[in-house]
Amino acid sequence: MTFVPPPKPVPTLPGPSRRLLILLVFMLFGAGAAVYWSAMPFRNGLPQQQIPGTPGIGAAFLPSTGSDERLTIDEVVRRDAGFVPMPPPEEAEVLNLKMGGQRWYRLDFHSSEPHETRKVLDLIWRIYDFAALYEQRPDGTWREEVTGQNVPPTHPRFSPRWRAFGLTLPPGETVRVYLYVKDLYRLPTQFQLWSDPDAFIRWEEALYMRLAGYYSIWFAALAYGIFLYAVLREKSQEYYLQYMGGLGLLGLTANGILSAWMPVDLPAVEALAVVCGTVVVVSLSGFARHYLETKGSHPLLDRRLHRLEKLVWWSLLLSPFAFWPPAGFYYLQGFILMTALVVASLLGAAVIRWRAGFSQAPLFVLAFSPYLIVLIYWLVYARDDLIRDDEQRVCLMIANALTFLFLSFASAYRHRMTLEKHLALQNDSADELQRQVDEQTQELKTAGADLRLAIADRDRVIALIGHDLRGPAATLFSLTRILRSDAAALSGEQLKELTGEIAQSCERQLELLNNLLMWGSAKNGKWITDPQPCPAGEVVASVCELQEGVIEAKKLVLSTRVPTDLVVYADRQALETILRNLLSNAVKFTSPGGRIVLEAEALSGTKARFAVKDTGVGISPERLEQLRQGGVRSTAGTFGEQGTGIGLGLCLELARSIGGGVEVESRPGEGTCAYVTVPLIPASRRTISAAATNPKVPVTKVAAP
Repeated sequence: MTFVPPPKPVPTLPGPSRRLLILLVFMLFGAGAAVYWSAMPFRNGLPQQQIPGTPGIGAAFLPSTGSDERLTIDEVVRRDAGFVPMPPPEEAEVLNLKMGGQRWYRLDFHSSEPHETRKVLDLIWRIYDFAALYEQRPDGTWREEVTGQNVPPTHPRFSPRWRAFGLTLPPGETVRVYLYVKDLYRLPTQFQLWSDPDAFIRWEEALYMRLAGYYSIWFAALAYGIFLYAVLREKSQEYYLQYMGGLGLLGLTANGILSAWMPVDLPAVEALAVVCGTVVVVSLSGFARHYLETKGSHPLLDRRLHRLEKLVWWSLLLSPFAFWPPAGFYYLQGFILMTALVVASLLGAAVIRWRAGFSQAPLFVLAFSPYLIVLIYWLVYARDDLIRDDEQRVCLMIANALTFLFLSFASAYRHRMTLEKHLALQNDSADELQRQVDEQTQELKTAGADLRLAIADRDRVIALIGHDLRGPAATLFSLTRILRSDAAALSGEQLKELTGEIAQSCERQLELLNNLLMWGSAKNGKWITDPQPCPAGEVVASVCELQEGVIEAKKLVLSTRVPTDLVVYADRQALETILRNLLSNAVKFTSPGGRIVLEAEALSGTKARFAVKDTGVGISPERLEQLRQGGVRSTAGTFGEQGTGIGLGLCLELARSIGGGVEVESRPGEGTCAYVTVPLIPASRRTISAAATNPKVPVTKVAAP
């Protein structure tokens, strides 16, 4: 029985603590909530005044003249009588009727304070393309400040405030300012006046901090994604980088950071936003398909997600509506709705894979759940997405930041799972290589042992040819020389004796050659057996008949005991050769007057056993083992008989070829018993009548002296 060593433990990477991960998730959600509330320090009781609608502040605008030419400030002042009051925001037209609208506003601020006050005019509920504030100095000249998306911060008259203008109101006086605004999509319908400039500065600082924190997280997640893609080269990481890059560019365009470097009179920022948004949604779907491994594990789900990607690409055909102001808002709402549906479908796919036992799916659900919640919130509560709503933007920014962090966790977990898989593959490969080495080593050992046996057999055959064949051949040669030279001088009795010796010598040579041929064929696996039903009695009779002369000469007593209905299933020639060799050995090593028994019996429903027992000289255990291995030369019998030296080896090989076996039991001085086991033909296939009798075996019985 081969000893199989226990399997080696597969080394795995240390897994993260589940409690620590849960704590980290709660900390991140808590940090997001803290950022949300800290980003809204003025949500209740903000020090702001809405224009129009605030007493002491007059607001009017100059209706469009139909010309696209910009009026100078002096021309606007000359048309002062043409200004009309600004309507309430809910009654004003929100969107331009065409791209590139422009408008002049006139704002009058009356200060009732006994001292000079500073205020901030915040016109940017949305970041407009260009805005300019004009305030007349005491000497009659105009002070100009500019801001907007298309104005670089290096402009000499760029406003020091974030998309706003600072105002100084003298005590008890009214200050009139003129405001020019140009935008591709919409024009202001209301303004905000911050009565506390320090509060506006704090709001600016909070905005800067939010943007800095958001893009720090984005950059760290992007850098980690680049690292994982460089290490793993997986398709999911490629989609991850596309998603992160597109989302980062989308944020830069939405916050007006890239606008200063874009063409002024073309909707380049809007076109870039449309492309980035499409790339983000498509990349997210591709990342989900490869991260969740739907292609190999759930082909139907993978095809559905792939159709979603095609649907998003086809939505680009509707993108021209984004550049038409009356339809731009509805296109944006439709795109957000489509994004929410895609994210919901991806989360549904992740839940399906989660229920199927995919260990990476829960992190995907955790990563995009905040994003879906904020998208739904935006769709439900947003009335005009073209106006900057700080609360919605903060929520979206927090959701994106949480998505970045949880996606990094998901990528790290996938990295860990990939490393564990690689470690397992390496261990499996090493074990497989070791197994192959062991098998090949064992095969080499077996081949070496077989080669040694083959060499021993070759040497033995050479020795047999040199000894057993040369002896009879030399005898035959001598006898034939006598016949050739002195045949006339020999009497009839001498000739009879001489021809008998010649016949005996030829018989021995023929027997040896036959045994050699059969032994070689069985040894090489070239012996073609022809199993068939063989009556045991006929086989025994045939074997005994060939030994009649020797048995009579040595005055031996041979008896047989074979059931009349015993039929074996074997190659008859091989079986007779086995029994003949065993009986020949029994006769050879049994002294005159000894007894030999040849019997057969059925052991079970599938096997039968022949037994050849004698009262001869016996065999020592050491020599019996050598005989089984075929490594000894034959010895002379009790009458000086010579053997072939391969009898027992031939019996073993032939018995193996017919599905049987040979066992020999012997004790020196007590005799030998050889057992031959062969298949037994089932009773349903027997063709011999149960009434048949065994052929009579001629036996000479002589009492022992």
